[in-house]
Amino acid sequence: MASRKKRPTRRAAAPETQRGAPEAPKSRRRMTADERRHSILEAARKAFAAAGDATGTTIKDIAKAAGISEGVIYLHFASKDELFFEAIVEPLHAAIDRAVRNTAHLTPAKVPALKRAGTRVLLLSLVRSFQEILPELGLVLFGDPLKARRFYRSTFAKMERELAEAWEDYSLREVGREWNRAKSAALAHIGIALMVALDMRLAKEPIDAEQAVSDLTELIVSGFFREIDETASRKAGPKAAG
Repeated sequence: MASRKKRPTRRAAAPETQRGAPEAPKSRRRMTADERRHSILEAARKAFAAAGDATGTTIKDIAKAAGISEGVIYLHFASKDELFFEAIVEPLHAAIDRAVRNTAHLTPAKVPALKRAGTRVLLLSLVRSFQEILPELGLVLFGDPLKARRFYRSTFAKMERELAEAWEDYSLREVGREWNRAKSAALAHIGIALMVALDMRLAKEPIDAEQAVSDLTELIVSGFFREIDETASRKAGPKAAG
């Protein structure tokens, strides 16, 4: 009797996921209100920087940068001005306040070595602060004139005043308390630090901050024209004596 062939047993069909079919996409976690607000502020900073000023940036631009609708922005911010203030101006306030707090180390010092140390710390602190905020600072100071004036008077002028007050005690006590001179000294330090920070960001061959601050400290403490004056004095010495 011929043997019967066994029929192959049929296997159960494998589930779709086991046969290489794509799994159902996982639902994305919704942002919290704080996270959404933060993402809008980040997008606003990029949009304002791309336009170069507040006036040329629209809510539509910011919504596009954030990947959301304009309506979502208005759920978190009442206007573009409010968004500009929180995205650009408030961080500047905070950075400048930090820079001003760093003047606390400036105490009266008649010893040249201490004056050098204090000046160097102050300049380096200002340079680093400006490095952080240069794009935003440019947007505020060189954008809308009304915003620039308001910001300068409320924030930058405060920085000048507090630095001048510190400088008044630090450097000018022995020659009398002259406010104009103290303010001029504060403006000079702010200007020097700002230009060093600008060079570091924009120059083809950026200056080295540490070396620049050391060189500038020596010039400030000893005098910008000391070497020229000393050379001229030596040359004029014999003639004067004759």
